[in-house]
Amino acid sequence: MAVKSKSIRRIDAAIMQSLPVPVILVNRSREIVEYNEAAAPLLSAQPLNRDLALSLRHPKLLDAVDLVVAGSPMASGEFVIPAPFSQTFQFTVVSLKEKKSSEYARALLTLNDITSIRATEQMQADFVANVSHELRSPLSTLIGFIETLRGVGWGDDEARERFLAIMDTEAHRMKRLIDDLLSLSKVEVREHVRPSESVELGALLREVVDTFALRAEKKNMPLNLSLADDLPPIVGELDELAEVFTNLIDNALKYGHQGTPVQVAATPVAWVPYRGTGGVAVSVRNEGDGIAPEHIPRLTERFYRVDKGRSRDLGGTGLGLAIVKHIVNRHRGRLTVSSVEGKTTTFTVTLPARIGS
Repeated sequence: MAVKSKSIRRIDAAIMQSLPVPVILVNRSREIVEYNEAAAPLLSAQPLNRDLALSLRHPKLLDAVDLVVAGSPMASGEFVIPAPFSQTFQFTVVSLKEKKSSEYARALLTLNDITSIRATEQMQADFVANVSHELRSPLSTLIGFIETLRGVGWGDDEARERFLAIMDTEAHRMKRLIDDLLSLSKVEVREHVRPSESVELGALLREVVDTFALRAEKKNMPLNLSLADDLPPIVGELDELAEVFTNLIDNALKYGHQGTPVQVAATPVAWVPYRGTGGVAVSVRNEGDGIAPEHIPRLTERFYRVDKGRSRDLGGTGLGLAIVKHIVNRHRGRLTVSSVEGKTTTFTVTLPARIGS
């Protein structure tokens, strides 16, 4: 609890304590003479009448306070507190022009936590960098082969066919990436708007599983579908949910071991986490290398891959699970992942049922 100080002259103590952002008053000696409750977690124990540097040691911040105490009207900037977890603060220091006695407040320091803003900016920068990298590789390949075909390669029939096949693969790789980027952008824009249609998951899952039947047969991976008899209808958008289960089954076939089954099951549940209603849980399980625990929390990040080389070789864009996450969020559902390394991996999507079903 911050102790009220007689040094406050221009700011009412009650108003200062009610401010949601950290506020600190220091005197001419840079000693803390008052602070509000929001600032308390950032300060050392019993900080009153002690140098600000004992609590906040960032040079840029201390230099700004010294500048204002010495007579400058204002100074501002940013600093980072690295522990116990990284936080970024924007600070402003203004002069109070109080009495010259060292016991009176001389400067007012306000802090604004902008950690989430900086994290969002970094995510956007990383996203642009990742997209540029993902597109640059196939584009470079296409440009290189086009230049070769326009030169010495055109008269070599065997080389021409081989080059055209590679160019076709790279062009389709770019198309998949662009399609996934458009899908991700579309669902992110509408994520806050919950769908209103009624969807029968049983019929939808049968259709999706049927589209993979030939591929599963070629890989000798039995694709088994198990549907409970009493599945309630859910509130959703048919095309988006089809994309969710298409992505999950596609991944299960890509990363499962040849000759092992992929199990798709839908069962009713009495409670959907955080929704207070019943629903349906759809699980997709394969048998393969599994996923190490440290990777699981990051699987739905854009462009995150457990094995980058293998994912690219299999045609993955690194966006499929990000799309799944945002669609499930839009449907007010939940996506969970469980895996045993070297054995099985199961993705489970839980969706709330239509009220009154």
